[in-house]
Amino acid sequence: SSAASDVYKRQLYNIPFFTQEIETDIVFRLFRHENVIGIKDSSANMKRLEHMAEMAKNTEISVLTGTDDILFPALVGGCDGSMTAFATVFPEKICTLYWAVESGNYALAKEIQFSLLPLLRKAESETFPRGYKRMMEEVSGIPFRDKEVKRQ
Repeated sequence: SSAASDVYKRQLYNIPFFTQEIETDIVFRLFRHENVIGIKDSSANMKRLEHMAEMAKNTEISVLTGTDDILFPALVGGCDGSMTAFATVFPEKICTLYWAVESGNYALAKEIQFSLLPLLRKAESETFPRGYKRMMEEVSGIPFRDKEVKRQ
């Protein structure tokens, strides 16, 4: 047994907003690794997501969007789901949107997507993730305290 075939499975995470983007050709090569089970891609790049969804078709690899703004088109384009901040704030809406796409009710899915966009703009009007925490406070009534990180 090789060191590469350990028991731990890996989910790739592409988040170019905070770090260097994982190039698509590297993602495709990593998809062939036995311990890679999928990718969460927060690039908001539909072209990229479509290519990854096509490459993962008929495999056990899952392709998830990490961008709430494009959940509807990402699901229609072949993504398996999402892993996003708004799924914690509005789980019922996100799940209903997902099941609407799965059942072919695109009109409902688009309506839900559009209803989320003004809320996303509000959440994104503050530095990430502060706006999402404030949105969660408004929805849940649970206060969140922001802690400042002091850099040396």
